[in-house]
Formats: sequence, structure tokens, C-alpha cells
Amino acid sequence: MDNIKKIANFLFELAGAKTTARTGWQRIGIKVPESLADHAGVSGQIAYVLALMEDADPDRAAALSLFHDTAELRLGDANWVARVYTDYENKKERAVADQLRDLPVGEQMKSVFDELKEMKTKEARVAQDADFLDMAIQSRYYSENGNQKAALWYESIDGYFSTKSAQDLYVLIGKAGMEEWWMEIDAIRKKFRK
Repeated sequence: MDNIKKIANFLFELAGAKTTARTGWQRIGIKVPESLADHAGVSGQIAYVLALMEDADPDRAAALSLFHDTAELRLGDANWVARVYTDYENKKERAVADQLRDLPVGEQMKSVFDELKEMKTKEARVAQDADFLDMAIQSRYYSENGNQKAALWYESIDGYFSTKSAQDLYVLIGKAGMEEWWMEIDAIRKKFRK
């Protein structure tokens, strides 16, 4: 198989994130949870913004965040209950190694996964915080739409953040309503003041 075909195959594998459901939300009764792609996309955006707030490299933080759950394309989304009964971290490393084996850009991609595993850089810590912030926002969305178990998840991550900006945002996310952002648009605010 030529190099370009290996990359095309990897891209098809990445596209599988669109149909890979986040199973932790299913465990608490969410019938149609977000996909792995939904989570990775928003986490990457959060990482970019959070990196700007933390004076870190936003491009690197976003890249780390976008690829942080790539192993789940082969393992499935292993929620916290499933992880209790499996050797998840070793399986994750094996899955990533297999994904990158013989991939023309594999060495460059490996640096992403190594950096996330080691958690020594500010960008890796930002990416991890972005992962948790996205899940905090998602839990607030589900709880505001009637699933009270999602609120328990939100409460359980207090203290997980390694950056001050993420901790501050987490606190605000817990207080703010999901609809507040659009209620602050001038044209809408004026309409409802009448």
C-alpha cells in the first residue's frame, strides 16, 4: 500500500468519530448522546481559547485536544465504569501505536500522544482542562434539559483543573444558563425589554 493510501485510511478512521457515541452519557439515560467528533471539535475550540487565556500555544493545545480520544475509535468510548474493569490505559497506548504504525506522518502524530501522556507542557494541561470543560458544558446542557444525573457529573469534576482560567470558567459554567449567551445579543435583549 502506498503512503497516500495509508493516510487516506487514517482519515477514514478519524471520520468514524462522527458515529461513535459518548457512552458515559448513555449510562445516565441520554438516548442520543454527543459523538466523539462533537466532543473533540468543541474541546479543540475550548483548548484554543483557554491557551490564549493561559499564555500557551493555542495551535498546539487545540491539536492536542482534537486528537486526545483518537484511541477510542478502536476501543469504543470507555466510560468511567468500563475503565474500572479494563486495563484501559495500556489498551489505549496499544491502539494508538497500531493507528500510527507505518503511517507516513506517524512520528509527528506520536509526539501529540506522548505529550498528552506525559502532561509536562502547559499545552497538554490546557488540552486536558478543555476536555473537562467541554464535558462540564455538556453536563449542564443535559441537566438543564431534564437529566438531573448529569448535574452530579458536573459536581464531581470540581478540583480536576490544572489552570486557573479553566477553574474560573468551570465556576461560571456552573452558575450560567445555557441560553444566556444569545439573550445578551443586543437585538434580542431589546426585543424582550419591550
